[in-house]
Formats: sequence, C-alpha cells, structure tokens
Amino acid sequence: MATIISQSGEAIPLALVLEDGDSSKYPQAVIYDRSGTSIPISTINLVFVADGYYYGSFVVPSSSKYEVVYKVFLDSARTMLDPDHYLSQDLIISDQSGSASSGADEAQLNVSYDDDTRTFGAMAWMDRNGQTVVSPTSATIWVRDQNDVLLLTQSSTTPYPNGIFLFQKVPFTLIDNRIYHVDVTVTDSLGTVTTVQTFTTIG
Repeated sequence: MATIISQSGEAIPLALVLEDGDSSKYPQAVIYDRSGTSIPISTINLVFVADGYYYGSFVVPSSSKYEVVYKVFLDSARTMLDPDHYLSQDLIISDQSGSASSGADEAQLNVSYDDDTRTFGAMAWMDRNGQTVVSPTSATIWVRDQNDVLLLTQSSTTPYPNGIFLFQKVPFTLIDNRIYHVDVTVTDSLGTVTTVQTFTTIG
C-alpha cells in the first residue's frame, strides 16, 4: 500500500501500472472514506495512457483518510474481474493544516513495493495551487535504507502528458519488515520542490 499526502480540495492523480504492460484491461479505482461507512464515496474508471499505465484523478473532499482500492476488469462494462491481476490499494491522508488554495508548491510521491515480484515503483509529480503541474521538466528519486545507505537513484526528463513521472526497478530486493526512505525532487520552469516519504516492506 502506498500513502499519498494531500490537502482538501486537491486533485490527486490515481495511477495503476500493470507490470506486464497490458493495454487491454479496464481498471477502476473505488474510494472509501475510512472515517465513515463502508459504502464507496467515489468510483473512478482509469484510462489507459501507455506501457501498462492507467490514470485517473480524485478531488479530495475534506480532511480525512481515504482508501483507494484498484480493481482490474476484463470488459469495458467492468463486470468481470481479471483473475490475473490482484486488487491493490493506496491510502490518501488529507492534511488538516491547510487547503489547496494556499498557493504553495509541493512535490508529491506515491511509492509501492511488491515483495513477491521484487518490484519497486514510484509515481512523482508537482502540485501548484492545489493542481498538478502538467509540464514539469525533470524528477529524481533516491531510495535509502533505515541506516541512510543509498540503494537506488533514478532520474527522468520525460513525464507523461498529465505531468506524472513513473519510476520502476525490477528486480529490486529489499528486506522484509524494514523501513525505507524515498526522497524526490521535481523541477519545472519556475523552480524545484522536494519531499521524502517512508514505506515499510511486509514479508
């Protein structure tokens, strides 16, 4: 599960990357408010972009925690689940200290790690005035272990048209039940923003 830190009113990119690069599926993001009922508050059909990458967007309605469950279907009506792609999840935590109208530039990061396939993935983007910057020029990530040892560095100057940078490393073997840190910088014509996120491997 990846964690996305956001603010109320912010449009959060939702991305699903199918590791086999399949472009013929029909993914969907089902969103639940974890402080409310078990009834979904939103269902978003993801659109194929490229290389097994599907994309959608969710506007965070208020300060809360939201669970995003990604489902992959075989048909466009989204009635038949694909047995070859398991359900995956993200967690959105909206920040109670501010709002998307604050005008601050922010780097955002979504990190995932599949212990079975030893696949590391990261999605990075820049926010400005609560909206995703669609024309960033570059992004770099650094992965470090809990002793601050650098394990991986990746850079990209080719975002997708919606301003999202995707990073992947396979195989990338991490130790189970350990905390790792991912730093990211995202740059556009107006400047550079940085953030760091931690994630825990589960064996």
